[in-house]
Amino acid sequence: MQGDTSVTIANRGLQSIGARRITSFTDGTKNANEVAACYDNLRRAELRRNCWRFSIRRTALRAIGTPLQGWSNTLTYASGDLVSFGTSTTTGNPVNYISLQAANLNQNPATANTYWAPYYGNTTMKIVFPTYSALTAYAEGDVAVCADGNTYLALQNSTGVDPTNQDANSAIWTMYFGPQTASGYDPTQTYFVGEIVFYMNNQATLYVSVINNNPNDPVTSGAGWITLTGATGTPIVVAWPAGTGPQIESTTNNVYVLPCGYEREAPQNPKSGSQSFLGAPSNAVYDDWVFEGNYLVTRYGQPIVFRFGANVRDPSSFDSLFCEGFARRLGMELCETLTQSQSKLAAVGQEYQKFMTEARLINGIEQGPTEAPLDDWIATRI
Repeated sequence: MQGDTSVTIANRGLQSIGARRITSFTDGTKNANEVAACYDNLRRAELRRNCWRFSIRRTALRAIGTPLQGWSNTLTYASGDLVSFGTSTTTGNPVNYISLQAANLNQNPATANTYWAPYYGNTTMKIVFPTYSALTAYAEGDVAVCADGNTYLALQNSTGVDPTNQDANSAIWTMYFGPQTASGYDPTQTYFVGEIVFYMNNQATLYVSVINNNPNDPVTSGAGWITLTGATGTPIVVAWPAGTGPQIESTTNNVYVLPCGYEREAPQNPKSGSQSFLGAPSNAVYDDWVFEGNYLVTRYGQPIVFRFGANVRDPSSFDSLFCEGFARRLGMELCETLTQSQSKLAAVGQEYQKFMTEARLINGIEQGPTEAPLDDWIATRI
């Protein structure tokens, strides 16, 4: 809620058990030390427990191993650059090559063996974002990883502004909830806001799309793209498990890396199919998505605009009733240490159930119903 901070939420929790309030998480008191030790862990647990309206985000994901850009005789490639050239006579899949030399111009990958070699690794890179430094001048759109382990996106130009202090600096930095991977730029594709690509003859530079349905080339045009300052790409090493494979293998499932700040899946198409009767074929269909570790596995191979509950830290964005419930959850955790009172613990536990139940009810009303997928038993009898 507008005006809430982590300290005001913590103080509501302390009030609920009759404990002294704090001025900051670092004011040196026992109460502040205990709050600081559990606040973030409990916040993430509550975000994980329920799909809150205020925490829902969307981002575009692409399968690992998306096809590489085709070789061009007019581009100069550096050592380590990747291209696609021709197709395999056995699998029908594109054949990928890696450049063996710098200043590699107009050398046919299939025949110039001293310049090119077949490449059997991944064609998607894991993004390594730079570590935040108070001495660095950040521009709007820059991304940095902070000491708390979270990744932040700059909303304004700034220097020396701490992204982790969301109470004071939420207008300058916000949590980054975009993709963790970059794909090779493909001129046959259009890109969504937040998607990150690398160019085949300059993999050291990453570009992020700032418009939807972006058809522009990030190098020759640049329209709709900005450079992701300081970020680098590293190969993703996947020992492909049974039944999955890179996106170019049409007979296997595809693997998508979940976005930064992911906490839980949200309904992908809420309210869809709400006009169908008794599971008629117009009903919503099942997703075949399987979540394994930090990956989503599916037969689907196209870009997914993924809707998810995110690790939101900015207290001013929290729902008012969530703040009350979260404060009581803090009170439950702190009660034994600060008061040793079982009666207070029981009372704050009841308040927690009351406020969180009300918060979930209002949250559910605002999000609306989610239609159940088509029931095969009913469908076969229509």
